[in-house]
Amino acid sequence: MSGKVTIAIIREVQEKLGYSFIDFNLLVIACTYVPVKNGGANRLHRKDRPITKQGWELETIGDAILLTIVRQRICPILGVTEAHRIISYFVSNENLRICGTTMGLPNFNSAADRVEAIIGATWIDTNESGKEVRKVVERILSYGKFNYQSLKCD
Repeated sequence: MSGKVTIAIIREVQEKLGYSFIDFNLLVIACTYVPVKNGGANRLHRKDRPITKQGWELETIGDAILLTIVRQRICPILGVTEAHRIISYFVSNENLRICGTTMGLPNFNSAADRVEAIIGATWIDTNESGKEVRKVVERILSYGKFNYQSLKCD
């Protein structure tokens, strides 16, 4: 697979998320985002590159939401130390990269950041619906290295 993210790839990602974006452009921004640490260093501050800034904002939102959702599921069933270790696995760049590439994103360093941006885009697109975003996060994590669904909340 080439490193280019096409509309076909973005549509495949949307299908695997199990969620249809109202504002498809949010998903486009999330899927094509190049993080500052991966070569977008000067892009964040350039007025002619607002997509990078929006992508960074989506990634930041998605990172916080991902961590919150995983904590809410894991902390009630495990002790603090074990919960921290398990949470670290689920939100790790390695696991998120696997999730992203399994959903169809090209396999390069920014795949994990793009997954977080997709979660942030979903949050905005759903009008901050925790229920919808939780479903998307659970779907994303089902593509990862660790079995998120096996964690019982009851």
